[in-house]
Parts: sequence; structure tokens; C-alpha cells
Amino acid sequence: MTPHNIDKEEKSLGAEIVEGLTDLCEAMESGHPIEKKFTVRTVALDLEPQKYEADDVKLVRRSLNVSQGVFAQILATSVECVENWEQGLQKPPPMACRLLDLVNRHRDHWIKVLSDARQTQTPA
Repeated sequence: MTPHNIDKEEKSLGAEIVEGLTDLCEAMESGHPIEKKFTVRTVALDLEPQKYEADDVKLVRRSLNVSQGVFAQILATSVECVENWEQGLQKPPPMACRLLDLVNRHRDHWIKVLSDARQTQTPA
């Protein structure tokens, strides 16, 4: 592509942007709803993670048959956090709840991840 072609494309894109903005301004000034002239989409997503109480956290951990220490490694958090969640001293933050949701929905995957992560220990 030559520099001349690049300038032509940039002008074309610039002209298209100006034209679009002019159309938008005219539509807004007319007082008519802009959704009559332009495509307007609203997307609603229900992506709130489940809220986890102490017993819920324990159930997820026990479903994997792991200790609090191993569960903490899975969630990339400290053992103290897992202990506090399971004792009801703290609630898991939304990001942890999202991961707990994923563990709940894909338990077999996480069991395989644990199996694959197991390292053979040789006696010293």
C-alpha cells in the first residue's frame, strides 16, 4: 500500500466518522428518540456469582475431598481465608464466589486438575 492510498483511506474513514456524528447531532436536535434512527441495543446479563455461606464453602471443598490447605491452593488464597470463610468469620469476596461457582459446575474438571498436579514424592 502506498502512502497515497493510506491518506485516501484515512480521509474516507474520517469523512465517515464526521458524517455519522453529524447524523447523530441532527437526530438529537430533532427531539425524536434516537433509537428510531439508530440501532440501540441493551444487553442484560445475569452474571452475579452465588453468595457463599460457611457451610456452602465447606460443601464445595468436601466435594473435591481436599484439605483446607489444598483448597486454598486451588483458589489461590491463604489457608486463613478458607478457615475464616468456613467458620463464618468472613464471607468470600465476589471473585472467590465466581471461582467457587466454577468449581461447583465443573467438579470433574477440578478433580482432574488436582490429579494432574499431584507430584510424586520420594522418601528422603
